[in-house]
Amino acid sequence: MNRVCIPVFLFLCLSCILLLTTLLFADSPADDTYGATYVDTKHIDLTITVDYDNERLHGICQMTFLNPTDKPAIRIPLLLYRLLSVKTITDAAGHPIPFTQQIMRYDDFDIQQENFILIDLPQPLVPQDSITISVEYEGALLGRSEVYGYVYDHIDPAFTIIRNDCSAFPWVGFPSWAKNRALIFQRYTYRASINVPDSLVVANGGDLVAKSALDNGRIEYIYKSRRPSWRMDFAVAPYQRITRGQDAVFCFPEDTLNANKILDAMANAKKLYTDWFGPLPHDDGLTVIEIPDDNGSQTDVTTIIQTAAAFKDEHSMYEFYHELSHKWNVSIIDIPHCRWEEGLACFLQDLVTEKLEHRPALDSTISRTMARLKSSFESKPANRVPMIDYGKQQITGYSYLVGRVFFYLLYETVGHDDFVKAYGSFFQQYAESETTTEEFYRYFNAQTKTDVGRLFEEWMYGTEYIDLIVNETPTADILARYKR
Repeated sequence: MNRVCIPVFLFLCLSCILLLTTLLFADSPADDTYGATYVDTKHIDLTITVDYDNERLHGICQMTFLNPTDKPAIRIPLLLYRLLSVKTITDAAGHPIPFTQQIMRYDDFDIQQENFILIDLPQPLVPQDSITISVEYEGALLGRSEVYGYVYDHIDPAFTIIRNDCSAFPWVGFPSWAKNRALIFQRYTYRASINVPDSLVVANGGDLVAKSALDNGRIEYIYKSRRPSWRMDFAVAPYQRITRGQDAVFCFPEDTLNANKILDAMANAKKLYTDWFGPLPHDDGLTVIEIPDDNGSQTDVTTIIQTAAAFKDEHSMYEFYHELSHKWNVSIIDIPHCRWEEGLACFLQDLVTEKLEHRPALDSTISRTMARLKSSFESKPANRVPMIDYGKQQITGYSYLVGRVFFYLLYETVGHDDFVKAYGSFFQQYAESETTTEEFYRYFNAQTKTDVGRLFEEWMYGTEYIDLIVNETPTADILARYKR
Protein backbone atom coordinates (compact mmCIF):
# COMPACT_ATOMS: atom_id res chain seq x y z
CA MET A 1 0.00 0.00 0.00
CA ASN A 2 1.24 3.49 -0.80
CA ARG A 3 2.56 4.98 2.45
CA VAL A 4 0.83 8.31 2.05
CA CYS A 5 -2.50 6.72 1.14
CA ILE A 6 -3.19 4.97 4.45
CA PRO A 7 -6.96 4.99 5.01
CA VAL A 8 -8.33 7.33 7.63
CA PHE A 9 -9.33 4.59 10.04
CA LEU A 10 -5.87 3.00 9.94
CA PHE A 11 -4.17 6.34 10.45
CA LEU A 12 -6.32 7.03 13.51
CA CYS A 13 -5.47 3.60 14.88
CA LEU A 14 -1.75 4.22 14.40
CA SER A 15 -2.03 7.63 16.05
CA CYS A 16 -3.76 6.10 19.06
CA ILE A 17 -1.06 3.46 19.34
CA LEU A 18 1.66 6.11 19.25
CA LEU A 19 -0.08 8.17 21.91
CA LEU A 20 -0.62 5.18 24.16
CA THR A 21 3.01 4.18 23.71
CA THR A 22 4.01 7.64 24.84
CA LEU A 23 1.80 7.68 27.89
CA LEU A 24 1.76 4.06 29.00
CA PHE A 25 5.31 2.87 29.03
CA ALA A 26 5.60 0.89 32.25
CA ASP A 27 6.51 -2.25 30.32
CA SER A 28 9.18 -0.54 28.22
CA PRO A 29 12.70 -2.00 28.03
CA ALA A 30 13.83 0.88 30.22
CA ASP A 31 11.83 -0.52 33.13
CA ASP A 32 12.99 -4.06 32.47
CA THR A 33 16.65 -3.03 32.46
CA TYR A 34 16.82 -1.01 35.67
CA GLY A 35 13.50 -1.66 37.42
CA ALA A 36 12.87 2.08 37.08
CA THR A 37 9.95 4.10 35.74
CA TYR A 38 10.29 7.10 33.46
CA VAL A 39 8.11 9.49 35.46
CA ASP A 40 6.85 12.86 34.20
CA THR A 41 8.48 16.01 35.59
CA LYS A 42 5.83 18.63 36.46
CA HIS A 43 7.76 21.32 38.37
CA ILE A 44 11.35 22.16 39.33
CA ASP A 45 12.64 24.43 42.08
CA LEU A 46 16.33 25.00 41.37
CA THR A 47 18.88 26.72 43.61
CA ILE A 48 22.42 27.13 42.26
CA THR A 49 25.47 28.88 43.64
CA VAL A 50 28.25 29.46 41.11
CA ASP A 51 31.73 29.39 42.72
CA TYR A 52 34.07 31.09 40.27
CA ASP A 53 37.12 30.91 42.53
CA ASN A 54 37.04 27.13 42.52
CA GLU A 55 35.23 26.74 39.17
CA ARG A 56 32.45 24.68 40.71
CA LEU A 57 28.74 24.91 41.23
CA HIS A 58 26.52 23.77 44.06
CA GLY A 59 22.92 22.93 43.32
CA ILE A 60 19.74 21.86 45.02
CA CYS A 61 17.13 20.65 42.55
CA GLN A 62 13.68 19.99 43.98
CA MET A 63 11.63 18.05 41.44
CA THR A 64 7.95 17.14 41.46
CA PHE A 65 7.19 13.95 39.55
CA LEU A 66 3.95 12.39 38.36
CA ASN A 67 3.64 8.67 37.68
CA PRO A 68 1.63 8.61 34.40
CA THR A 69 1.81 4.83 33.98
CA ASP A 70 -0.67 2.16 35.00
CA LYS A 71 1.73 0.53 37.48
CA PRO A 72 3.34 1.65 40.73
CA ALA A 73 6.82 3.19 40.40
CA ILE A 74 9.41 1.97 42.87
CA ARG A 75 12.55 3.47 41.34
CA ILE A 76 13.19 6.75 39.50
CA PRO A 77 16.12 7.21 37.08
CA LEU A 78 17.99 10.51 36.77
CA LEU A 79 20.90 11.73 34.67
CA LEU A 80 23.44 14.39 35.70
CA TYR A 81 26.65 15.70 34.18
CA ARG A 82 29.53 13.27 34.71
CA LEU A 83 31.57 15.68 36.87
CA LEU A 84 28.63 16.55 39.13
CA SER A 85 28.11 14.33 42.16
CA VAL A 86 24.96 13.89 44.23
CA LYS A 87 25.45 14.54 47.95
CA THR A 88 21.97 13.82 49.28
CA ILE A 89 18.46 13.03 48.09
CA THR A 90 15.55 13.79 50.41
CA ASP A 91 11.76 13.77 50.35
CA ALA A 92 9.54 16.83 50.86
CA ALA A 93 9.88 16.49 54.64
CA GLY A 94 13.68 16.37 54.47
CA HIS A 95 13.99 12.64 55.16
CA PRO A 96 16.85 10.94 53.28
CA ILE A 97 16.01 8.65 50.37
CA PRO A 98 18.45 5.89 49.34
CA PHE A 99 20.03 6.15 45.91
CA THR A 100 22.95 4.93 43.84
CA GLN A 101 25.04 6.89 41.36
CA GLN A 102 27.49 5.67 38.75
CA ILE A 103 29.28 7.21 35.78
CA MET A 104 27.98 5.28 32.79
CA ARG A 105 28.37 5.40 29.02
CA TYR A 106 25.28 5.46 26.87
CA ASP A 107 24.64 1.92 25.68
CA ASP A 108 24.06 3.15 22.11
CA PHE A 109 26.39 6.19 22.04
CA ASP A 110 29.46 5.25 24.01
CA ILE A 111 31.27 8.59 23.79
CA GLN A 112 28.57 10.17 25.98
CA GLN A 113 28.90 9.64 29.71
CA GLU A 114 26.52 10.71 32.46
CA ASN A 115 26.19 10.28 36.18
CA PHE A 116 23.34 7.78 36.25
CA ILE A 117 21.30 7.96 39.46
CA LEU A 118 18.70 5.47 40.63
CA ILE A 119 16.40 6.63 43.43
CA ASP A 120 14.77 3.89 45.50
CA LEU A 121 11.45 5.26 46.70
CA PRO A 122 10.54 4.57 50.35
CA GLN A 123 7.11 3.43 49.13
CA PRO A 124 5.70 2.81 45.67
CA LEU A 125 4.40 5.84 43.76
CA VAL A 126 0.95 4.72 42.64
CA PRO A 127 -0.37 5.59 39.16
CA GLN A 128 -1.37 9.24 38.68
CA ASP A 129 0.13 10.21 42.04
CA SER A 130 2.94 12.74 42.58
CA ILE A 131 6.04 12.97 44.71
CA THR A 132 8.53 15.77 45.42
CA ILE A 133 12.21 14.91 45.77
CA SER A 134 15.17 17.17 46.45
CA VAL A 135 18.60 16.41 44.95
CA GLU A 136 21.65 18.19 46.34
CA TYR A 137 24.75 18.02 44.14
CA GLU A 138 28.01 19.79 43.34
CA GLY A 139 31.00 19.64 41.04
CA ALA A 140 32.50 21.09 37.89
CA LEU A 141 31.32 21.74 34.33
CA LEU A 142 33.84 21.14 31.56
CA GLY A 143 31.55 20.76 28.57
CA ARG A 144 31.04 17.78 26.31
CA SER A 145 32.32 19.03 22.97
CA GLU A 146 33.55 15.52 22.20
CA VAL A 147 29.87 14.53 22.06
CA TYR A 148 28.17 17.71 20.86
CA GLY A 149 30.35 20.20 19.08
CA TYR A 150 28.50 23.19 20.56
CA VAL A 151 28.58 22.24 24.27
CA TYR A 152 31.62 24.02 25.69
CA ASP A 153 29.83 24.82 28.95
CA HIS A 154 32.20 25.70 31.78
CA ILE A 155 32.37 28.08 34.74
CA ASP A 156 33.96 31.36 33.67
CA PRO A 157 33.07 34.94 34.71
CA ALA A 158 33.24 35.99 31.05
CA PHE A 159 30.39 33.60 30.25
CA THR A 160 28.73 30.70 32.04
CA ILE A 161 25.66 28.83 30.92
CA ILE A 162 23.60 26.42 32.99
CA ARG A 163 21.34 24.34 30.73
CA ASN A 164 19.95 20.94 29.79
CA ASP A 165 22.52 20.34 27.06
CA CYS A 166 25.28 19.77 29.63
CA SER A 167 23.01 18.18 32.25
CA ALA A 168 23.84 20.98 34.69
CA PHE A 169 20.84 19.86 36.73
CA PRO A 170 19.33 16.38 37.02
CA TRP A 171 16.71 15.18 34.57
CA VAL A 172 14.69 12.00 34.20
CA GLY A 173 16.35 9.56 31.85
CA PHE A 174 18.50 6.51 31.17
CA PRO A 175 22.00 6.16 29.69
CA SER A 176 20.51 5.37 26.28
CA TRP A 177 19.51 7.65 23.43
CA ALA A 178 17.01 5.16 22.05
CA LYS A 179 15.22 4.71 25.38
CA ASN A 180 15.04 8.42 26.15
CA ARG A 181 13.83 9.39 22.68
CA ALA A 182 11.09 6.76 22.74
CA LEU A 183 9.55 7.98 25.98
CA ILE A 184 7.46 10.88 27.17
CA PHE A 185 8.36 14.47 26.27
CA GLN A 186 8.88 16.41 29.50
CA ARG A 187 7.28 19.83 30.00
CA TYR A 188 7.46 21.51 33.38
CA THR A 189 7.22 24.82 35.18
CA TYR A 190 10.20 26.09 37.17
CA ARG A 191 11.40 28.57 39.76
CA ALA A 192 15.14 29.13 39.95
CA SER A 193 17.49 30.99 42.27
CA ILE A 194 20.97 31.64 40.84
CA ASN A 195 23.65 33.08 43.16
CA VAL A 196 26.60 34.84 41.45
CA PRO A 197 29.05 37.72 42.07
CA ASP A 198 27.33 41.11 41.91
CA SER A 199 29.47 42.13 38.91
CA LEU A 200 27.54 39.63 36.80
CA VAL A 201 23.98 39.37 35.49
CA VAL A 202 21.87 36.22 35.24
CA ALA A 203 19.80 36.09 32.05
CA ASN A 204 16.70 33.93 31.66
CA GLY A 205 13.50 34.09 29.63
CA GLY A 206 11.16 33.74 32.60
CA ASP A 207 9.81 36.45 34.87
CA LEU A 208 12.32 38.04 37.24
CA VAL A 209 10.74 37.54 40.66
CA ALA A 210 13.51 39.09 42.77
CA LYS A 211 17.03 40.42 42.61
CA SER A 212 18.65 40.59 46.04
CA ALA A 213 22.08 41.72 47.23
CA LEU A 214 23.78 39.17 49.48
CA ASP A 215 26.84 39.23 51.70
CA ASN A 216 30.40 39.12 50.33
CA GLY A 217 29.62 40.91 47.08
CA ARG A 218 27.14 38.31 45.82
CA ILE A 219 23.70 38.71 44.27
CA GLU A 220 20.75 36.36 43.88
CA TYR A 221 18.47 36.32 40.83
CA ILE A 222 15.14 34.49 41.13
CA TYR A 223 13.24 33.64 37.96
CA LYS A 224 10.05 31.70 37.39
CA SER A 225 8.79 30.24 34.14
CA ARG A 226 5.92 31.87 32.30
CA ARG A 227 4.63 28.64 30.83
CA PRO A 228 5.52 24.93 30.95
CA SER A 229 8.73 24.31 29.06
CA TRP A 230 11.01 21.49 27.97
CA ARG A 231 14.24 23.21 29.04
CA MET A 232 15.82 25.79 31.35
CA ASP A 233 18.60 28.18 30.28
CA PHE A 234 20.48 30.46 32.66
CA ALA A 235 23.32 32.47 31.15
CA VAL A 236 25.70 34.44 33.37
CA ALA A 237 27.90 37.26 32.06
CA PRO A 238 28.36 41.03 32.44
CA TYR A 239 25.20 41.44 30.37
CA GLN A 240 23.36 44.58 29.34
CA ARG A 241 19.57 44.28 29.08
CA ILE A 242 17.71 46.17 26.36
CA THR A 243 13.90 46.13 26.24
CA ARG A 244 11.24 47.13 23.73
CA GLY A 245 7.69 46.59 24.85
CA GLN A 246 7.38 43.02 26.08
CA ASP A 247 10.52 41.87 24.28
CA ALA A 248 14.02 41.93 25.76
CA VAL A 249 17.60 41.26 24.73
CA PHE A 250 20.50 40.34 27.01
CA CYS A 251 23.71 41.20 25.18
CA PHE A 252 27.43 41.42 25.85
CA PRO A 253 28.56 45.00 26.63
CA GLU A 254 30.28 45.43 23.26
CA ASP A 255 27.08 44.55 21.40
CA THR A 256 24.66 46.98 23.05
CA LEU A 257 24.06 48.94 19.85
CA ASN A 258 23.56 45.77 17.85
CA ALA A 259 20.95 44.56 20.32
CA ASN A 260 18.58 47.09 18.79
CA LYS A 261 19.13 45.45 15.39
CA ILE A 262 18.02 42.15 16.93
CA LEU A 263 14.90 43.86 18.29
CA ASP A 264 14.23 45.34 14.83
CA ALA A 265 14.71 41.96 13.19
CA MET A 266 12.45 40.36 15.80
CA ALA A 267 9.65 42.82 15.13
CA ASN A 268 9.93 42.53 11.34
CA ALA A 269 10.28 38.75 11.22
CA LYS A 270 7.57 38.20 13.83
CA LYS A 271 5.17 40.30 11.73
CA LEU A 272 6.08 38.31 8.61
CA TYR A 273 5.60 34.93 10.29
CA THR A 274 2.33 36.15 11.78
CA ASP A 275 1.08 37.37 8.40
CA TRP A 276 1.95 33.99 6.90
CA PHE A 277 1.01 31.51 9.61
CA GLY A 278 -1.24 33.45 11.96
CA PRO A 279 -0.72 34.65 15.53
CA LEU A 280 1.00 32.69 18.25
CA PRO A 281 -1.40 31.33 20.89
CA HIS A 282 0.71 33.05 23.57
CA ASP A 283 2.61 36.20 22.67
CA ASP A 284 3.62 37.67 26.00
CA GLY A 285 7.09 38.75 24.94
CA LEU A 286 10.27 37.04 23.86
CA THR A 287 13.71 37.18 25.48
CA VAL A 288 16.85 36.83 23.34
CA ILE A 289 20.07 35.96 25.17
CA GLU A 290 23.39 36.41 23.39
CA ILE A 291 25.88 33.58 23.80
CA PRO A 292 29.34 33.11 22.24
CA ASP A 293 29.57 31.66 18.76
CA ASP A 294 29.77 27.86 18.50
CA ASN A 295 27.73 27.43 21.70
CA GLY A 296 24.51 26.42 19.96
CA SER A 297 21.37 28.52 19.54
CA GLN A 298 18.09 27.19 20.96
CA THR A 299 14.45 28.24 21.05
CA ASP A 300 12.10 27.75 23.96
CA VAL A 301 8.54 28.89 24.69
CA THR A 302 9.69 32.36 25.84
CA THR A 303 13.40 32.40 25.04
CA ILE A 304 15.93 32.29 22.24
CA ILE A 305 19.56 31.78 23.18
CA GLN A 306 21.30 33.20 20.13
CA THR A 307 24.94 32.90 19.11
CA ALA A 308 26.83 36.18 18.74
CA ALA A 309 27.13 36.07 14.94
CA ALA A 310 23.59 37.41 14.52
CA PHE A 311 24.52 40.36 16.76
CA LYS A 312 27.84 41.15 15.10
CA ASP A 313 27.21 40.50 11.39
CA GLU A 314 24.09 41.76 9.64
CA HIS A 315 24.48 39.03 7.01
CA SER A 316 24.15 36.42 9.76
CA MET A 317 20.69 37.55 10.86
CA TYR A 318 19.33 34.44 9.10
CA GLU A 319 20.45 32.52 12.20
CA PHE A 320 17.95 34.51 14.23
CA TYR A 321 15.19 34.07 11.64
CA HIS A 322 15.80 30.32 11.94
CA GLU A 323 15.36 30.27 15.72
CA LEU A 324 12.36 32.59 15.66
CA SER A 325 10.59 30.36 13.12
CA HIS A 326 10.52 27.56 15.69
CA LYS A 327 7.88 29.54 17.57
CA TRP A 328 5.54 28.45 14.76
CA ASN A 329 6.25 24.73 15.21
CA VAL A 330 3.79 22.18 16.54
CA SER A 331 4.48 19.21 18.79
CA ILE A 332 5.06 16.08 16.68
CA ILE A 333 4.62 12.83 18.62
CA ASP A 334 6.26 10.44 16.14
CA ILE A 335 8.35 7.97 18.13
CA PRO A 336 11.11 8.84 17.56
CA HIS A 337 10.62 12.04 15.59
CA CYS A 338 12.85 12.73 12.59
CA ARG A 339 12.82 16.49 13.40
CA TRP A 340 11.72 17.76 9.99
CA GLU A 341 10.90 21.09 11.65
CA GLU A 342 14.63 21.85 11.51
CA GLY A 343 14.50 21.55 7.73
CA LEU A 344 11.49 23.86 7.72
CA ALA A 345 13.41 26.39 9.82
CA CYS A 346 16.40 26.21 7.45
CA PHE A 347 14.11 26.87 4.49
CA LEU A 348 12.27 29.68 6.25
CA GLN A 349 15.49 31.44 7.28
CA ASP A 350 16.36 31.83 3.59
CA LEU A 351 12.84 32.80 2.57
CA VAL A 352 12.68 35.49 5.27
CA THR A 353 16.13 36.73 4.28
CA GLU A 354 14.88 37.27 0.75
CA LYS A 355 11.69 38.99 1.90
CA LEU A 356 13.20 41.27 4.56
CA GLU A 357 16.73 41.89 3.30
CA HIS A 358 15.90 41.87 -0.41
CA ARG A 359 18.83 39.68 -1.40
CA PRO A 360 18.85 36.21 -2.97
CA ALA A 361 19.31 33.30 -0.59
CA LEU A 362 17.14 30.34 -1.55
CA ASP A 363 18.51 29.07 -4.86
CA SER A 364 22.19 29.32 -3.96
CA THR A 365 21.64 27.67 -0.59
CA ILE A 366 19.70 24.80 -2.15
CA SER A 367 22.48 24.23 -4.68
CA ARG A 368 25.12 24.08 -1.94
CA THR A 369 22.94 21.83 0.18
CA MET A 370 22.37 19.38 -2.70
CA ALA A 371 26.12 19.21 -3.37
CA ARG A 372 26.82 18.57 0.30
CA LEU A 373 24.20 15.83 0.45
CA LYS A 374 25.56 14.16 -2.71
CA SER A 375 28.98 13.88 -1.13
CA SER A 376 27.56 12.58 2.13
CA PHE A 377 25.30 9.93 0.60
CA GLU A 378 28.13 8.68 -1.62
CA SER A 379 30.51 8.34 1.33
CA LYS A 380 27.91 7.00 3.81
CA PRO A 381 25.62 4.56 1.99
CA ALA A 382 24.23 3.32 5.31
CA ASN A 383 22.47 6.68 5.67
CA ARG A 384 20.32 6.06 2.60
CA VAL A 385 17.06 5.85 4.54
CA PRO A 386 13.72 7.69 4.33
CA MET A 387 13.67 11.02 6.16
CA ILE A 388 10.84 9.75 8.37
CA ASP A 389 13.33 7.18 9.77
CA TYR A 390 16.10 9.63 10.68
CA GLY A 391 15.06 9.48 14.32
CA LYS A 392 15.19 5.69 14.37
CA GLN A 393 18.65 5.72 12.79
CA GLN A 394 19.84 8.60 15.04
CA ILE A 395 20.86 10.72 12.05
CA THR A 396 18.50 13.66 12.58
CA GLY A 397 21.27 16.02 11.50
CA TYR A 398 20.21 15.14 7.95
CA SER A 399 16.82 16.71 8.64
CA TYR A 400 18.41 20.16 8.47
CA LEU A 401 19.71 19.43 4.97
CA VAL A 402 17.22 17.06 3.35
CA GLY A 403 14.38 18.85 5.13
CA ARG A 404 15.55 22.19 3.76
CA VAL A 405 15.42 20.86 0.19
CA PHE A 406 12.09 19.11 0.83
CA PHE A 407 10.37 22.28 2.03
CA TYR A 408 11.90 24.30 -0.81
CA LEU A 409 10.42 21.83 -3.29
CA LEU A 410 7.10 21.86 -1.45
CA TYR A 411 7.01 25.67 -1.54
CA GLU A 412 7.91 25.88 -5.22
CA THR A 413 5.48 23.11 -6.12
CA VAL A 414 2.36 24.58 -4.50
CA GLY A 415 3.28 28.27 -4.68
CA HIS A 416 3.68 30.87 -1.95
CA ASP A 417 0.00 31.49 -1.24
CA ASP A 418 -0.96 27.82 -0.89
CA PHE A 419 2.17 27.05 1.15
CA VAL A 420 1.57 29.70 3.80
CA LYS A 421 -2.16 28.97 3.83
CA ALA A 422 -1.62 25.23 4.33
CA TYR A 423 1.11 25.46 6.94
CA GLY A 424 -0.58 28.37 8.72
CA SER A 425 -3.83 26.44 8.96
CA PHE A 426 -1.96 23.37 10.19
CA PHE A 427 -0.17 25.43 12.86
CA GLN A 428 -3.35 27.08 14.10
CA GLN A 429 -5.07 23.69 14.29
CA TYR A 430 -2.34 22.01 16.35
CA ALA A 431 -0.49 24.88 18.06
CA GLU A 432 -1.63 23.80 21.51
CA SER A 433 -1.99 20.07 20.98
CA GLU A 434 -0.02 17.21 19.45
CA THR A 435 -0.02 15.56 16.05
CA THR A 436 2.01 13.35 13.71
CA THR A 437 3.95 13.68 10.48
CA GLU A 438 1.25 11.65 8.73
CA GLU A 439 -1.40 14.13 9.79
CA PHE A 440 0.85 16.97 8.61
CA TYR A 441 0.96 15.38 5.15
CA ARG A 442 -2.79 14.77 5.05
CA TYR A 443 -3.66 18.23 6.33
CA PHE A 444 -1.22 20.01 4.01
CA ASN A 445 -2.36 18.11 0.96
CA ALA A 446 -6.00 18.88 1.69
CA GLN A 447 -5.27 22.61 1.82
CA THR A 448 -3.44 22.93 -1.52
CA LYS A 449 -4.62 22.84 -5.11
CA THR A 450 -1.63 20.68 -6.10
CA ASP A 451 -1.43 17.03 -5.02
CA VAL A 452 1.87 16.67 -3.15
CA GLY A 453 1.55 12.93 -2.53
CA ARG A 454 4.45 11.97 -4.78
CA LEU A 455 6.70 14.60 -3.21
CA PHE A 456 6.01 13.29 0.30
CA GLU A 457 6.30 9.69 -0.93
CA GLU A 458 9.77 10.24 -2.40
CA TRP A 459 11.24 12.73 0.09
CA MET A 460 9.61 11.88 3.42
CA TYR A 461 8.65 8.21 3.22
CA GLY A 462 10.89 6.85 0.48
CA THR A 463 14.49 7.04 -0.72
CA GLU A 464 13.99 8.17 -4.31
CA TYR A 465 15.24 11.59 -3.25
CA ILE A 466 18.72 10.15 -2.73
CA ASP A 467 19.02 9.06 -6.37
CA LEU A 468 17.81 12.48 -7.51
CA ILE A 469 20.53 14.11 -5.41
CA VAL A 470 23.36 11.71 -6.23
CA ASN A 471 22.55 11.82 -9.95
CA GLU A 472 22.70 15.63 -9.82
CA THR A 473 19.22 15.97 -11.27
CA PRO A 474 18.62 19.68 -12.04
CA THR A 475 16.28 21.36 -9.59
CA ALA A 476 13.99 22.41 -12.45
CA ASP A 477 13.61 18.77 -13.49
CA ILE A 478 12.87 17.71 -9.93
CA LEU A 479 10.18 20.36 -9.65
CA ALA A 480 8.67 19.32 -12.97
CA ARG A 481 8.36 15.82 -11.48
CA TYR A 482 5.95 17.08 -8.83
CA LYS A 483 4.08 19.84 -10.65
CA ARG A 484 2.47 17.46 -13.13
